[in-house]
Amino acid sequence: MMKKLFVMILAAMMIFSAAACGKKKEPAEPKVMSTFQLEKYASEEELEDAVGFSVEDLRDLPVTISEIQYQAIAGEIAQVIVLYGEDEEPGRIVFRKSAGEDDNSGDYNRYDSERTVEVDGTAVMLKGSEGAAALALWQRDGFTCSMAFDPEVPEDTAAAYLSEIMK
Repeated sequence: MMKKLFVMILAAMMIFSAAACGKKKEPAEPKVMSTFQLEKYASEEELEDAVGFSVEDLRDLPVTISEIQYQAIAGEIAQVIVLYGEDEEPGRIVFRKSAGEDDNSGDYNRYDSERTVEVDGTAVMLKGSEGAAALALWQRDGFTCSMAFDPEVPEDTAAAYLSEIMK
């Protein structure tokens, strides 16, 4: 009797394990990486219309500009990318502006030097290596602005660029 019970339990276990092994697994949901919405615009005016606030004019920066790109990130952050480098080392400046007080730079690097300087009456945090700036952050009139420099520029050059757009 015990032997028959044991055989029946063993047979049932084999059937259930075969059934479990034979089941096809449902495919896992594909992993989707969250991305922000980036819209491109042909002009500063179109960008301003899209984000709903004025954007600083970067066309008069003291560099030889080869291209300016106007973009909105998620309809809330104005981004202007300036590519330069005909008469100087090629580089890129990324300016961002958004309403509020949050850091909008997207730059989470640690820098050797962080210092606050005053530019045209506005406190500006410069981050980079000693005597140079890779990133500038400031707040003015209810907006947060950032300007990233690649390659980083001397601190006085960064201040001159900022002074030009803060006029």
